[in-house]
Amino acid sequence: MEETPRALRAFEDYYNSGATRSLRKLAELYRAQSAEGEEVPTRHFETLAQWSRAHNWQARVKKRAQEDAAQVRAVIQERAIRLRERLCVAVEIDINRYLQRMCADPDEMMAKDARSLETLVRMFFELAEQPLGSKFQVEMNATVSTTSLMEQIGRDPEATELVGKLSERIACSPEGGIHLSPPARRL
Repeated sequence: MEETPRALRAFEDYYNSGATRSLRKLAELYRAQSAEGEEVPTRHFETLAQWSRAHNWQARVKKRAQEDAAQVRAVIQERAIRLRERLCVAVEIDINRYLQRMCADPDEMMAKDARSLETLVRMFFELAEQPLGSKFQVEMNATVSTTSLMEQIGRDPEATELVGKLSERIACSPEGGIHLSPPARRL
């Protein structure tokens, strides 16, 4: 049986009633509106129940709710993507500012420690959807966390000296870029 315009209007009113919808409440609403002189699809609960069964209202409500939820999720996902892009740009700008200041004045440290800089770098790559692992491979497939490695370097004078030599090889270009110069040759 084809759905009549009256039955379709009743379905739309039923759906728009929200999570507390019921055929009885819709029938009561229609009776009240009819008493005020408004035109309604029907005033009878039995008619609404018949239309609901004949036109699968429960399945249609469920399907439409799923479609509405999918649309909401798509909108939220799009907003999250735009926010991620904006945050990625902001973090990248902060990292570039940090590196430029470091090149201009090697004694100035904006981040209070290496962990702060690491946090910014990790945040950038997470936002760029290129996450860095929190661990990296060392020989013999053993893993060492970057934090514990930095702590070990700090306690080891020879390692600290090697990191210092590496940092001396990091050169800053006039444009604010950074590159690694070749090691000094020993004679």
